[in-house]
Amino acid sequence: MERTCVGALIVRRDEGLQVLLGRRSPIREFFPNVWDLPGGHCEPDEPSERALFRELDEEIGVVPTTWRLLGELEIPLEDHNESMCMHVYEVTAWLGIPHNRQLVEHSEFACFTIDQSCSLALAHPAYAALLRSLACRAPSNDCRKH
Repeated sequence: MERTCVGALIVRRDEGLQVLLGRRSPIREFFPNVWDLPGGHCEPDEPSERALFRELDEEIGVVPTTWRLLGELEIPLEDHNESMCMHVYEVTAWLGIPHNRQLVEHSEFACFTIDQSCSLALAHPAYAALLRSLACRAPSNDCRKH
């Protein structure tokens, strides 16, 4: 069985390149007490972009205004006969001020430089490569703007 999820790299470039990450609660079944992207599971038949909007509002109280799909990650779930397909988005502009709205899911949120982020205990090893790819990329014109 495969679960479908979304994750957002919330990117700030106003004072150097920083990303917002959340430390998963130590009581979470999957990936407890590690740093992860804000996001979550898609509902049945829910498009990934709609799930992105819903999850970011539920978890951190923001609505994306500029975003783009970076790619998909296949993540095996240890001790379960399942995997997760995560649609990863880069979000570079949003409405609202990010804050932790799901204390049961995340113990904290914080902004980090790319180097700081890559030195954290991350939920998936592929996150480091995604984070480093942001540093190599100038803001592009192919972002979705609404």
